[in-house]
Amino acid sequence: MPSKDFIPHDCHLFNDWQNNLINVANSHIESWGLTNLALEEWTLLTMTERKKKKRWEAIWFVVSKKDSKSSEKTELRSARKDYENGNPRNPKDTSLRLFITRYIRDNTKVTTQQKAEMRVTVPIDSQSSASPTTSKNAQKELQGSVTMIKHLYHQSIVKVIGRKSLALGEGVYSIRVFIAFTQATDKTPPSIEKFKLDGTVSLGKYPPTFTEEEECLRAWYYARIVFKGRKKRYVPPANPGTL
Repeated sequence: MPSKDFIPHDCHLFNDWQNNLINVANSHIESWGLTNLALEEWTLLTMTERKKKKRWEAIWFVVSKKDSKSSEKTELRSARKDYENGNPRNPKDTSLRLFITRYIRDNTKVTTQQKAEMRVTVPIDSQSSASPTTSKNAQKELQGSVTMIKHLYHQSIVKVIGRKSLALGEGVYSIRVFIAFTQATDKTPPSIEKFKLDGTVSLGKYPPTFTEEEECLRAWYYARIVFKGRKKRYVPPANPGTL
């Protein structure tokens, strides 16, 4: 993953960046082969009053013109977080990052030139000097288990089968955990494209927290090792389970 985020931190620069991305995308989006649901999501993200882009623009117009009140600064932070990040666990939510991940990053109909015009940098999976075939980490299969459960909180352990140490093996960049939700009665995991990146394992520990809306749902997980290298590379996902 690039060491520098492609979304500017400064709010002035962010506002210019998001305007440019939306304008460029609008000029090409009809050629991207998006579904009606994706286009409806684009409308929610960019054109729905008091939502996402429109919410951000309304408070930015106020804050950027004068010394702002504490409540206005709070709304600015909240509006930007909602517009930029959204809730990655909620498939009905959207944001700039979520839309880029879902419909732009790996869409072969979005050209490299278009991505450059949108000022979007995306990671590329490829063979690197520290790949699964060359790493000295002999066993790549992962195993997870829940060690503690509290209300809306789990403490889990994720480790490589056959290794006593919980530290990352040689050549390993990270272990990432992906999550999806179903009804509690469902016994079969959802398809792999339903899973979203949820967090990173640290010294074998993975401590997910949940929202009130996710209570009483079944949480499914899978984990993937990411190997070091100029371009990071995932190994195939572990079989989804409920830890």
